[in-house]
Amino acid sequence: MNKDKSPLVSIIVPVHNAEYTIKRCVNSLVNQTYSNIEIILVENGSQDNSWEICKMFYDKRIVLQRIPSDGVSVSRNKGLEVSKGEYITFCDSDDFYSSDHIEQNLKTALAKKSDLVISGYFIQRNNKFVPYVMESSHVIANEEELLVNIITTDYIMGVCWNKFIKRDAIQGNRFPEEMDVLEDTYFLLKVLKNVRSIFYLNKPLYYYCYNPKSVVRNKELLISNNNFKYITSYKKILNDFTLNKRINKLMKARIFEFAIEAKYLIQKEKIGSKSALLNIKNELSTNRVAFYSCKDLTFTRKLKDFFKLHMSVLRDIKHFNSN
Repeated sequence: MNKDKSPLVSIIVPVHNAEYTIKRCVNSLVNQTYSNIEIILVENGSQDNSWEICKMFYDKRIVLQRIPSDGVSVSRNKGLEVSKGEYITFCDSDDFYSSDHIEQNLKTALAKKSDLVISGYFIQRNNKFVPYVMESSHVIANEEELLVNIITTDYIMGVCWNKFIKRDAIQGNRFPEEMDVLEDTYFLLKVLKNVRSIFYLNKPLYYYCYNPKSVVRNKELLISNNNFKYITSYKKILNDFTLNKRINKLMKARIFEFAIEAKYLIQKEKIGSKSALLNIKNELSTNRVAFYSCKDLTFTRKLKDFFKLHMSVLRDIKHFNSN
């Protein structure tokens, strides 16, 4: 690729309490096989040596930003604000890229004339990296196909770190700073309104590492204001976006599944209150029909959820008696 004509790619990295992983992350970025990049490190509210480590990198392609607010969406929005690239992508500070991550995504975007390229990834399981890829690379026909895959499988997901986005498609959209979970999905839904072509690249190019301190793994943080954060986020998405009947039902079915998980957490881990459990039971009642009538969820999946829900009856009674 002619360097004079090669597009600039912006990589946005939120950094928060990442002193043990940020070196690995940044090293994987500066050593990309494609060199016309800017690496935007946005440090926010760290209580460790993250900022000092960020300043140790002497690469003219690194852009340092420091903000007082703690929040991944705030950091990503700051990155979007200062970015100059024709293409935008993301990396979490506890993860890292394959050496050809940018090259492969950019080549695909240009060859397929895609505004959004989604790649496969590796996920850390028992100290090993397991590839998560679909069977073949292909054009994703439309928003509906993409959302069905995001909601029902682990291959695409609603995250931003395996998405390579043309700047024109972002058009000033930002991450919702009031959301703690599914903020990526919300942002992606905004961007999809401007996307003309989506391509899935079945190459694992991102290394997703296990982080026990992340919000999604902190059980106590997931129960907030007497509700489960995933349910709150899905309800916001349903309220803020006009979705077709199929996706609307699928999201309500997913809320039902989240309610099962939340009920299990409240009863087994004793997280939350009687009011939280009542709210979760209301979500189960409200979304039950959508769950059982949803054709996008397999019978096996529904059966597993059914048993998980109904095996908790004794715990339900015990929890009520203890409050």
